[in-house]
Amino acid sequence: MENKKEIKVIDQIFSCYNELFDAEKRVADYILENSDKVIEMTVSELADASEASNATIVRVCKKCGCKGFHHLKIKMAKETTDSEKKYPMILISMTLSSHFIIFCQTNMKN
Repeated sequence: MENKKEIKVIDQIFSCYNELFDAEKRVADYILENSDKVIEMTVSELADASEASNATIVRVCKKCGCKGFHHLKIKMAKETTDSEKKYPMILISMTLSSHFIIFCQTNMKN
């Protein structure tokens, strides 16, 4: 079985950005700047927010490797969930490290 790692939506947008037309770049910019909002939007809402047509939204999604807007939203939501699962461990690790350093500094002074 092949272990194929999927490219994140944000990375896909960056990789195809220079090939996009101006209206498509507005959509891409909006997605990049508001990824948390886009997950909850409809095609029409994104079109209004980015001043583009529904068809432009779908074209951007396809140019970035997704089957359509719904697929883009699913991938973005999954990526958000995956990163949220990883982040608490980093925060806990940093907090424990900080406490350990403070503990060592305090005990070295005494």
